[in-house]
Amino acid sequence: MELPPPPFLSHYLFEVPWPGALLILILGMVALRVAVRLQNKRLLWVALGIMAGAPSLVCVAFLTETTGELLRQQTFEFIDAATQGQGERTQRYLSHKVQVLVGVNDAHIDKAGLVRRINAIKLRIESNRITTIKSVVTGPKHGLSVFRQVTTPNAGYPTPNQWRVEWELEPGEQNWRIVRITWELWGIDEVPSLSDL
Repeated sequence: MELPPPPFLSHYLFEVPWPGALLILILGMVALRVAVRLQNKRLLWVALGIMAGAPSLVCVAFLTETTGELLRQQTFEFIDAATQGQGERTQRYLSHKVQVLVGVNDAHIDKAGLVRRINAIKLRIESNRITTIKSVVTGPKHGLSVFRQVTTPNAGYPTPNQWRVEWELEPGEQNWRIVRITWELWGIDEVPSLSDL
């Protein structure tokens, strides 16, 4: 499940603030120890200010949603709607030019055909459980999500599978839409074929 690395600054400030908060807290504690040892009131206040930065960073991160987090949430909502057979609900995530790939093969399914297949999916699967979703922004108007799930077909057994979803910021809109869905794996390292769709 290889993804390009997320933007360093936004990732460690807003998505995973714990290392930065811990570093700030340690620096504050070191400054506090020095201030107490030197009995320096001014340095004591500086140390307390530095230590206050750690919870502040965590609060700001909690209140800020990055584009990567938005794409992760939208991917989850799309999967939820699709596995429940709610094709109409999935349309708001799909671009008019969406492309579906199975393995490396183009499935030649347009948006309407995909929605029809999604509407029928509830007849084909018994259950679905998402195990991981990772999302990253790959450019100013491009994003990528990769997810793994375990799907139990009606006439089968729980089978792990992996999908790649490519997102694009629609021109003139502030909405991210899916432009390509790739079914990458079915089972243990098996590349799916068009007949599996």
